[in-house]
Amino acid sequence: AMTGTVGSALCPTTNPTTSPGGLNNATTVVPNSGATNSANACRNAPGNLVHSKVLERANSNSDRKRYTQVYTLTVSNTGGTTMTYALTDTPLFGVGTTIVGATCAASGTGAAACATSVTGTGPWTVANAGTSIDAGGVQTYTLTVTFDINPAAVTVDGSDCSLTTGSTTNTGLLNRGTLIPTGLGGVDQDVCPHFPRS
Repeated sequence: AMTGTVGSALCPTTNPTTSPGGLNNATTVVPNSGATNSANACRNAPGNLVHSKVLERANSNSDRKRYTQVYTLTVSNTGGTTMTYALTDTPLFGVGTTIVGATCAASGTGAAACATSVTGTGPWTVANAGTSIDAGGVQTYTLTVTFDINPAAVTVDGSDCSLTTGSTTNTGLLNRGTLIPTGLGGVDQDVCPHFPRS
């Protein structure tokens, strides 16, 4: 399930004693005389959650002090069984920025109602713990983040998009999406565009 397709994580529905899929195991008895007989036992492979985070676009208003950035977070279950998870999004913008707020729209069967959970200035709960995703499911969350930039307050260390060469906490327009499969540790996906030119 870690490297295969969703189809390979599912038990075969035809020719189950000869076809691959899921955790299929077949046994064949070949007697000295008479017909060969085969039987199998199969379970779908465990679920496997992955996620991605992409900056779709950035916009500014006419005075070039207020900006919006649109992020897409996609959660996919490439395994063979239903899984549950939580998803958070954390703005880690550098000094000189002020988060105004965010909105969220969800799509995909079973996706969380993020429009009601993404409020305030972050961190944001995009999907509450226990959000379910079927085998082969894909759920997408589109966040539009609004923020102001004060160019006079921006520093080099706070804008280089590195947490090792500059600031160790917040830098650039760093934004972090964290997927937490139920019972497992969280996995981060970061996006960090540089400050727009004033």
